[in-house]
Amino acid sequence: MMILLTLTEIAAIIAVYKTHFGTGGASFGATTSSLSIVALAINTAVWTKYGQMHCEGNCGKNE
Repeated sequence: MMILLTLTEIAAIIAVYKTHFGTGGASFGATTSSLSIVALAINTAVWTKYGQMHCEGNCGKNE
């Protein structure tokens, strides 16, 4: 699951870059730009939450 979430995170970052800094230069305020930022935010939240759930227990603790 983490691999899939990581791939979608990379795709969302690429989409944000392409919609904001595409062939026409920097553009802000368009519908596609706003939706790509929303998709990135949602994916980052899910990725972070799933990573925390995945790492319950002894993750990151030295024993």
